[in-house]
Amino acid sequence: MTPFPFADSATDNFKSRLFTIAILSVVMIIMPISFDLLVQSDTQISSFSLYFQSNYDDVSTNKNNPIIDNTNEPYNRPKINTTWRSEIMKNSSAGETLCAYLRANPNEPDIIFYNRMPKAGSSTMQLLYTSLSKTNNFNRLGTSRRFWLSSMNVTEFEGEIMQLTKQNKRQFVIDGHWYQQMFNASLINRNMEYVQLIRDAKSWIKSVISYTLFDSVGAAKARRNHTFDNYLKGMLNINHTNYNQCFDDYSCLRNTNIEFNPDHMIPFVCNQSCGYNNVSPHNSRIHLPTLNNPDTFVVIGVLSHLEKYLYVLECAYPNVLRGILDLFLNDKTHAKKSTKLNDTNALLTLVNDTYNSAVTYNKMYYEVEKILLNQYEYLKVNKNNCCRKQKNFR
Repeated sequence: MTPFPFADSATDNFKSRLFTIAILSVVMIIMPISFDLLVQSDTQISSFSLYFQSNYDDVSTNKNNPIIDNTNEPYNRPKINTTWRSEIMKNSSAGETLCAYLRANPNEPDIIFYNRMPKAGSSTMQLLYTSLSKTNNFNRLGTSRRFWLSSMNVTEFEGEIMQLTKQNKRQFVIDGHWYQQMFNASLINRNMEYVQLIRDAKSWIKSVISYTLFDSVGAAKARRNHTFDNYLKGMLNINHTNYNQCFDDYSCLRNTNIEFNPDHMIPFVCNQSCGYNNVSPHNSRIHLPTLNNPDTFVVIGVLSHLEKYLYVLECAYPNVLRGILDLFLNDKTHAKKSTKLNDTNALLTLVNDTYNSAVTYNKMYYEVEKILLNQYEYLKVNKNNCCRKQKNFR
C-alpha cells in the first residue's frame, strides 16, 4: 500500500516515502521543544526554565494579551547610547546623572531585568508588574528557581531568554532571585536595562527570621504534613517545644539555623564586581562599585521609600510601567501579610548586634537611599526635561 493514493509508480512511491520520513523527522524534533516550553511544575520548568508566574491560562488564552506576538515589525530600537557619560561631571548628583542617561536614551528597553532581593518588597513588585503586564501590553517572565541564590550559568540563562523572546516583539519584565549579573545584549539581540530594590538591615533581619519560621514554603509544607513542631525545633536548633522561651533567650536566637546576615545579600547588587567569588560572600574582600551608575541599575531604591521609588520607575518607564504608582496607592498592593514577631529584649539585641556587624551592607544601603532621594527630588522639578515620554494610548 502506498503512503499517498496518487503514488502510482515505484519512483513516485519512493519519493513519497522520503517525503513522509522527512516530515516525521521534523515533527519529532519540534515536538519536544514545544512541549518543554509549556510544561510547568510547582518548583521548576522543564528544559527552558522560564515561565509565566502570572496565571498561565489567563495569559495563554487571552486574545488581547497573547504570549507570542506574530507581528512582522523588525527590531528598530537604537542601541543604548553612552554619550551621556560625557555630560556628567565627577561630582554630578544622582538626579543629574539619571536625567542625562534618560535624555540620551529616550526609548524604553526591550527587557527590564529585576533580580529580586529576598524579603525586600519583591513580592509586592511582582504583583504590580503582573497586573500592569495586562493593561500595558508587555510580558512578565519569572525565572526558574534553579537560578536563584547561586552562581548561574550565564550562557545557559541567556540562551533561554533568547528562546522565549526571539519570536515576541513586545517588551518584557524578567524577574527572579538571582545574583546581580550583566547579560550580553548583543547575544540576546535585545536592549536591556536593570532595576533593583533593597531594604534596611534591621527590618530585613526581623522579616527573614519571621518568614523562615512561620511563612516560608518549608513552614507551609510542615503544617500540611503535621510536622510543624519538628520544623520549628529544627530551625531554632532546640530540643523542646517552648518556642517563646527561645525568643526570650539571646543565646538561643543566636544559634538558630536561620541565615540572617544582611551582608550575604550584597551579591544581589554587585556580585563578582565587588569581590565576591562565584558561590558565596563568605571570606571575600568586598569593595562596592559606583552605585550611581545607570549602566548597572537605571533605577535602584529602598523599600522604606517605596512610593518615591515607584515615581522614579515610572519616570524611566512611562509606557511599560504606566500607572504603577497609582496602582500601588489605590489598590494598596501588598503580596504577603507576614507574621509579626514580638519585640523581646533578646530579639532586639540580636537585631542590633547583627545590624552593627553588617558594615558593608549598611554602607551600601545608605548610599542607595541617598541616590533614590536625590533622584526623586530632582525629577519632580525637572520631570518634563528628564523623564521619558509617554506614548498616546487608544
